[in-house]
Amino acid sequence: MKLYRLWPHIQQTRLHATSILKHLLQRGTLLLIPLLLSLVLAQPAFARQVTSYSASSIQTQRVADDGPVISQATAGFDSRFHDGNWVPVTVTLDNNGTDFQGMVAVNVPSSPLNNNGSTSVYQVPISLPSGAHKQITLYAPFTFDSPGTVQNISVNLLNTSGQTVNTQLASLRTLNAGDIFVGVLSDQSNNFNALSNVSLLNTSSSVIVQPLNATNFPDNSIVLRNFDLLVLDNFTTASLSPQQLNALQNWVAQGGSLIIAGGPEWQHTFNTLPSTLLPVTPTGTATLPGGTSLLPTGSSTSNGTNKVGSGITSSLPISTATLTTGTAVLTSGKTPLIVQASVGQGSVVYLAFDPTLDPVYSWTGASILWKSLLFRTVNEQTLMNTQSINSGIVPAIAFSSKPVNLNFSGLLQLLLNNSPPAIWFILVLLLAYILILGPVRLFLVRLLKKRDWSWRITLITIVVFSLLSYGLALQQQGTSIQSDNVTIVQLNGQNIGNTLAHITSFQGVFVPNQGDYQLHLPQASFAQPNDSFYGPGLASSTTTFQSSSSANDITLHGVNIWTLRSIVTERDQTIQGGITSHLSIANNTLQGTITNTLPYGLTDAFVLIGDQYVSIGNIASGQSTQVMLQSLNGYPTSNTPLAQQIASADGQSSNYDPYGQQPQTEVQRHLSILQTLAGNTVNSTYCVNGTCYTQASSVMYNGTAPGFKYSSVTLSGGPSMMQFHQYDPLTIPNASATLIGWANSAQSALTGNVTINGNAASGHQETLIQAPLSVSTTGSFMMNSALFHSKVINVVGTNTQAVSDGIYTMNGGSITYEYTAPGLARIHGNMLTLAEKSTLLQNAPIVTGNSSPLADANTLQVHVYNWQKHTWNAFSFSQFTLSISNAQPYISSGGRILVQLSNQNSSQTALFNKPLLSLQGSIQ
Repeated sequence: MKLYRLWPHIQQTRLHATSILKHLLQRGTLLLIPLLLSLVLAQPAFARQVTSYSASSIQTQRVADDGPVISQATAGFDSRFHDGNWVPVTVTLDNNGTDFQGMVAVNVPSSPLNNNGSTSVYQVPISLPSGAHKQITLYAPFTFDSPGTVQNISVNLLNTSGQTVNTQLASLRTLNAGDIFVGVLSDQSNNFNALSNVSLLNTSSSVIVQPLNATNFPDNSIVLRNFDLLVLDNFTTASLSPQQLNALQNWVAQGGSLIIAGGPEWQHTFNTLPSTLLPVTPTGTATLPGGTSLLPTGSSTSNGTNKVGSGITSSLPISTATLTTGTAVLTSGKTPLIVQASVGQGSVVYLAFDPTLDPVYSWTGASILWKSLLFRTVNEQTLMNTQSINSGIVPAIAFSSKPVNLNFSGLLQLLLNNSPPAIWFILVLLLAYILILGPVRLFLVRLLKKRDWSWRITLITIVVFSLLSYGLALQQQGTSIQSDNVTIVQLNGQNIGNTLAHITSFQGVFVPNQGDYQLHLPQASFAQPNDSFYGPGLASSTTTFQSSSSANDITLHGVNIWTLRSIVTERDQTIQGGITSHLSIANNTLQGTITNTLPYGLTDAFVLIGDQYVSIGNIASGQSTQVMLQSLNGYPTSNTPLAQQIASADGQSSNYDPYGQQPQTEVQRHLSILQTLAGNTVNSTYCVNGTCYTQASSVMYNGTAPGFKYSSVTLSGGPSMMQFHQYDPLTIPNASATLIGWANSAQSALTGNVTINGNAASGHQETLIQAPLSVSTTGSFMMNSALFHSKVINVVGTNTQAVSDGIYTMNGGSITYEYTAPGLARIHGNMLTLAEKSTLLQNAPIVTGNSSPLADANTLQVHVYNWQKHTWNAFSFSQFTLSISNAQPYISSGGRILVQLSNQNSSQTALFNKPLLSLQGSIQ
């Protein structure tokens, strides 16, 4: 067929196709537009990019040999540290080239247990003029999760473009889980061989002595947590800066242990020391005669008996002093030789002699003396055995001492403001949709007399209501940056004026879009990631921390859409005002007043003592309130933690579930936070070989013993579970009572105005105040076990082990406890009661293999020291308790009670807790 004959057909086909295309465009335009809009809205907008020095984007740049270099980089204390702590990284830099501006950066990989591939980069700005030689120290947290291993960390010098100019490696070694790390401030640090040679129960662990001086002593308490014990002996304390002295004081108040040695050179050691760290008032010097024993009653001698060993071989110069606080555990006449005092959550031991000088240094009992001092200071860590003993019970787990509580990631996720739309709004939207598609559409078609508009109205209605539904869903998930914050303020003491406090903040950042985000914290603090499996998108992510003397700038790199990132910060701070108390116990009733001198009021406040509590409601700033708690227990009788008791009394769930229902009210948020701090969460259990441990938050405990950061432990092996607490996680160790309350109006004063990408973010801000309270006794009373300070002072045998804080196993041998309390020397004791938990054995793990059978505390032999006859009197438990009707002979003139438990049957292993002691008596 010729082409001109086909042309009419082609033209007709073209016109028909054009008509169809126009028709489709007319009918489809309205559909295409909302679809395109939906795609645009659904596509996440990229957040503003923030310039930073990301480890993931570091490019290596070759420089000339005469440029800036890192000549040396060291980490830790002679490369050693306790795993999970902040360590100092000291960097020496030289610049033989032109002036240089840049950053020193330390790369910190994530914990192997998290295994998410994330990296943290800690940076400080550096300025190196030509010819400069400079040394700087920055701090970074490291967790190897592998005791006794060595790793190399990268220290990079970056230019202003983020390129690597120079790199040095620094080795870092984790101490063994049972090692005791002792920092020594002494002008003669070579005479501590007797301390280094102390043998521990775990033969694979050692006492590591680390010499310190004014140059390498940290200026913050957080880095000092690497040490289990500090010794101050014949040291020029004036060489320490005010910041270093404050760090020492805060470290002790937060749980550290300090030994202060006097002797003939006591003045240059004591003169500039904070008065709160001295339990005595020095008066001069004197001389002890030869033959004087330096071992307190209850200490062991080399042959394993409980008899005090022979004394020193010659005269000994000592410092004289009068007792101001604490208990004199050894005296010579009226001169205290060894004094132990509680300072906040920690302890201080004063020695009137210098153990590094003869005749003590060469004395055969020197190592026994140091071992006795270790029991009094690091205490139960000396019983930490990382090897399984024949009980078959899992040894104590060396949890990290850093205050990261992964449960807070789930809590912050739960606190996000993502409430669903109101039911009435959804009903109105649905009704409007039906009305428009039905009556309204028909009315418009008839009114306009255009039937072809029916489908247009239908299509427009579908598109509009689809967009509305999409918008509601977007609002439900979140369209703006949210930042929830939970802050815990732990006061170090009672003061009307300024009070030292340790502040820990958990900051959750929820972002609706993908990109980089910069978090600005206006308070200088130690910050680190607290992300966990609750939040997606953490794999291979990088977080950059840049600190200064007044603020922290944190860059979250490559954050995925709708992701929660969690940061934890902590710092020491002096705050205005405080909490003071005038409480006393009489006739089994706690009563008195509490005064709030903080510049902000407290809400939902409680007073906690032992395993009991009383609500005191709200306390305004400057206000005093009455407290009364009747029927006070002599010792804890409940296995229910205080957080669960408070929640149950309010009708709330006794366990917080991070995947559960969102708290709807302020009270519910407070209860969720308390239960998270106490470890009462559904997902807070850590299991090893079938034995499960419930972890209380280490936020509430800032001590230094890495094996015992968590006070609650759940042993599972049967159909039931039991929790035992030496201290309830909400109470402050060493405090007679504890106050907790919420001070939300104080948020800006304590944390400042936090910004994200330069803008303030919305979210919940909660602040918990925790303060120690003092309690006295008057008239006739029962002295609650919470008022006693107890510690292990001696162990005989090698098969005694602390499986958790306050829970022990023993296969042969003995363990001796010392109990002290304020004013105990003035008390006339009528009845002394010792009690053991009756549920330990039936809830212990199932023992398999060749383990010896478990026995309960009723099988133990009990001896209590009689100070009048200087003998150990024998007793026994009956139904897990024993009572001594005439208690006075068992209270020393210095206010000490000694209790010894022994298991002479080596064919069985006793499982028991530290005896709970209560005393009925009156003030003399």
